Amino acid sequence: MGYWGLGIFENDDAVDLLNEFEEQNSFSVLISAIELVITDDKVEVEEVNQAAAAIEIIAAIYECKSESFPELENMTYDELVSNFNDQVTNAVLSLCEDAIAIISRLEDNMQVEILDNQGLLEDWLDIIDELAERLF
Repeated sequence: MGYWGLGIFENDDAVDLLNEFEEQNSFSVLISAIELVITDDKVEVEEVNQAAAAIEIIAAIYECKSESFPELENMTYDELVSNFNDQVTNAVLSLCEDAIAIISRLEDNMQVEILDNQGLLEDWLDIIDELAERLF
């Protein structure tokens, strides 16, 4: 597992999810990543990174893209929006909101524990808060 920054797509887990989403061209890849953090009692780093990436992709589809959203290899941003915009329903947004609460919680979250030990937790939580503000 590699990191090169705190940004949502600055780790191997998130890039792997983005690649899988592009290869499969399937919204279900995003939903599966989000549901995984919701159904686990204790969330692992990989799950948090992939759920955050999935939510960031959904935000982009919902036309709330961050300035740091990566270039896609298999489609343009406009194609991303037109191909998947109708799948971003109120139920999906509610699922994203639940997942954000879980990935930013302080207990039973390996990502939070590691970042807190490294003194990086507040910076990472700011990134997650900014994502939530754009999406909701």
